[in-house]
Amino acid sequence: MSQFSSVPNPGQWPAKGFGVAFRSNTKSSSAANAPSIITDNQHRNYADPDMELISELIEHISQNPSAVEARGILMQQYNACGWFSGAKEQVEEILKLDPFNWEANAWLDADLEANAGRVEANAMGGNHKQMNGKVPMGKIRTSWKPRVLPISSPSSALRDLEEGYTDLLKRAKILHWQSKLWHGLKNINSEGSETHALDIATLAQGKVSHVLRTEPVPSVKDVAKAMTTESEKGGRSGFDIAYEDLEGVVNKLSSELGEPRKLLDENYDTLRDALIKRASSLKALVPEDVKMLADRALMHAEHELLHRSYVNTETMFGDAISDIQRENFWVSEDGYAWDMDELAQAITSNGGVMRNPLSKVMFTPADVRDIVHHPLGKQLAALQIDQKKLKRGLRPTTIDEIAKLAKVLLEDMTVDQVPSRRAIDEFAAYLATLPRTEQQAIDSLKVPARDSHTGNGYDWTIGEAVRDAKGNRVCSHKTGDFLNQAANYLKK
Repeated sequence: MSQFSSVPNPGQWPAKGFGVAFRSNTKSSSAANAPSIITDNQHRNYADPDMELISELIEHISQNPSAVEARGILMQQYNACGWFSGAKEQVEEILKLDPFNWEANAWLDADLEANAGRVEANAMGGNHKQMNGKVPMGKIRTSWKPRVLPISSPSSALRDLEEGYTDLLKRAKILHWQSKLWHGLKNINSEGSETHALDIATLAQGKVSHVLRTEPVPSVKDVAKAMTTESEKGGRSGFDIAYEDLEGVVNKLSSELGEPRKLLDENYDTLRDALIKRASSLKALVPEDVKMLADRALMHAEHELLHRSYVNTETMFGDAISDIQRENFWVSEDGYAWDMDELAQAITSNGGVMRNPLSKVMFTPADVRDIVHHPLGKQLAALQIDQKKLKRGLRPTTIDEIAKLAKVLLEDMTVDQVPSRRAIDEFAAYLATLPRTEQQAIDSLKVPARDSHTGNGYDWTIGEAVRDAKGNRVCSHKTGDFLNQAANYLKK
């Protein structure tokens, strides 16, 4: 019951108009022994105390000191009667039990606004020098209110950000006041409390980035070991471990370079180089079958954390690159971003030829490996096998005939191109004598070739090229260029 020793007797409760007397520092005889009262309205009349309820609450609290609800009701009773110092004592006890109690925090917030400037600057006991851009607690005015510049955009996301930022600073102000109570009233000096208090004070001024701290980045060896172990036992994905490691590198550099997202424009190359070096280090320490996970993690980190730009801004179906789902996202070595579902359909419709549908350039061996190992591209491996079978189905004699036709088409400079037309007819007659399987190979085999002049990829089979030349739909020299590359490809 010691904490209630200052509770006034019924005859000591403030009468109506009590606030006026205390504001003028004059005390009536009925309130001579009552504690000092602070009010924000000198003309307010206070209700008579419900002594029966107050007595029951005090008795309940004495038996159950952790009864937050009872203390809250008692605080309301004291506040209604004008005994603010008693209400404040209950607020302090409530916050000891529940630091995030909104009712108690709201009471303190209202008290701060009503008594701005009354708290002394040295409430923490001593002046503190600025540390690492932080402002000492004593330098923070308790009457400070967060200033947020108006946001012109009507976007709901921006409005939510503005409201969230204001709420963050408001809560920081409440925490700032609570910490002053702990240090000033209880003289608590726990280890690390000084730094914690300075962080809160700095946060209350809106300097959020000055109090952010990141976890130290683990060693490359530890991360590589975790990737290998988890991949071998089929547990947590090695990709997830690699991605989280790269994300930690970005966060670490962000805290060192400045504002986390502003630096993306100013220090993009620095961040990307750091990610590439980290991923290369991981690949050097993991088995061959795990290296691909590090490459995938780097690809997604560049896309999701650094917002990398790509050669194309849309997918083949017209969707934004940013809208591609993570499980479908893939980037080829030539800088194109793909929705793997769309890419697999395009390659399938082209007979399994591993050619970039947008640039018409053949994918690199590393890209082909990634495509056929991707969950959405595994079925393309069967098409690659079919193409290899078709290639093996052509006899050396047929390949020689293709090379012979190509030579004639390339060297024919006549106006009427009679030599070219004659050579095409002879080759068509030769094809008619071939077995059905070899004819199928001529009509279905996609040959990786590019226009020697423009660099664009050819999208033909040998049979299609010969028929287009015969029908004068394509220049004979272009057909000869394609057939010459096809013959060289088939001889390998």
